[in-house]
Amino acid sequence: MRTRTRDLYVRVWDAATGRLLAERNCGTDVIRVALHPRNTDFVTGHGDGRVRVWGPEGTGRLVAEEGSSFFLDIAYDSEGNRLAVAKEDGASVQDLHSGRLVASRRYGFDWTVRALAFGPDGVARALVERAHEVWLTTIATMAQGIRGIWDDDGPTHARLRGDVP
Repeated sequence: MRTRTRDLYVRVWDAATGRLLAERNCGTDVIRVALHPRNTDFVTGHGDGRVRVWGPEGTGRLVAEEGSSFFLDIAYDSEGNRLAVAKEDGASVQDLHSGRLVASRRYGFDWTVRALAFGPDGVARALVERAHEVWLTTIATMAQGIRGIWDDDGPTHARLRGDVP
């Protein structure tokens, strides 16, 4: 779930019943929210660049505050054990149990991460953009990616390239 509003609260409802399941005052504006795959926790990304995991006890555990303060996106893996975080200056993948950094990548000033996701193979991927190029590539290697180029009329083609953004 993504939000453009600058609300200090996160609320989780049961979609079937409409019942409020959780409400947390995060203390700062919430830019992104991701629900744990097993619905046990959720993670919030904030305007101050911090990322917190919220469990049933109601306190937010800080899991990312390194790097840029301009936050972009977050994503859980399918098991909820790893978390991908994108900020203005790069993307990283962290093991939530050990706190260990699994992968990271810094970007040049002209690249922007638009979205993060884990593929069915468990690999974290980032959709990055620069001028008239969009790349879908892994965070760990960044060595291969699908590059889409477009002009004012829309996409013109996409191809696999070995260039590094």
